[in-house]
Amino acid sequence: MTGSIETSKDFISEKSDFEIIEKKERRVVIGILADLKNFDRRLAQRETWLLSSKFEHKYLIDEWNEKWIAENKTYGDIISIDASFHGYAKGFSEKLYRWYEFVSKNYPEGTIVGKADDDFYACANLWETVMENYDDRMYFGWWHPNGPKDNDPPGDPNFPKLKTAILDRQFLEAFEFQNCKSSEGQPNCDEKNPDVRFGNNFGGQSLGGWLENIGNIHGVRMNDRMVHTNHGLVAPFRNPLKKPYCGEMVSYHKALPNLQRYLECFDQNITKTREYCHKAKDLVKYCLGKSCHHKR
Repeated sequence: MTGSIETSKDFISEKSDFEIIEKKERRVVIGILADLKNFDRRLAQRETWLLSSKFEHKYLIDEWNEKWIAENKTYGDIISIDASFHGYAKGFSEKLYRWYEFVSKNYPEGTIVGKADDDFYACANLWETVMENYDDRMYFGWWHPNGPKDNDPPGDPNFPKLKTAILDRQFLEAFEFQNCKSSEGQPNCDEKNPDVRFGNNFGGQSLGGWLENIGNIHGVRMNDRMVHTNHGLVAPFRNPLKKPYCGEMVSYHKALPNLQRYLECFDQNITKTREYCHKAKDLVKYCLGKSCHHKR
């Protein structure tokens, strides 16, 4: 590690002293991996679900520079995770761990912590869905297809990684191992070694592997209500332009700014963010790469 995690603005709000009484009052904080060039994505999130939902958030950056400092002076929602590896998806496991470490040190017991990308959109019902499924051993989210078909994660290397992951803060204390990255040629850096936090670029099985070593996980597989696409692979998934999307579903990824604003203003028409709906368009087509969804 190259030092402590820093912020350029004191982010802890009066909610830090919040006494948790019931499940419905738990705080859910999402760490969103940020790339400087994607300001339009961050702005769309800030003016849609991050504003209208009960989720708290922080954008996670590798290190500070003048542009990040300037943006944080305006929005106050960015932290540096002081990463050893810089660049998109480089050394992802360390970045993920540093985020969980940050929450462990700066948020109260009972906080639920998640991670997402800057093209993730949360429907208004996602927070309630997390609360409905809450368990203090919860591992909630969209599971990659190589994972199990039910809600009981297996005790083997196929333990699923989550593209969008939400879990209870108590797990964070169990991540106090040595971090390692296979491409660096470090000794004993093996995903089957329970004494290290194994990872590689783009994440690999990092989070799933760590939790496998802990055991006794309450897995909540949400693939039937959370869409996860990639560029060039859109058509097989639930059409976000077929109303109502939110309600039936709880999230969409990859949602570029035009879809973020569409889902907020045309699919749901949320009062709290209506002042920004002049930036939204009633989409008739949504494309990623060469694949498109069309309004029906």
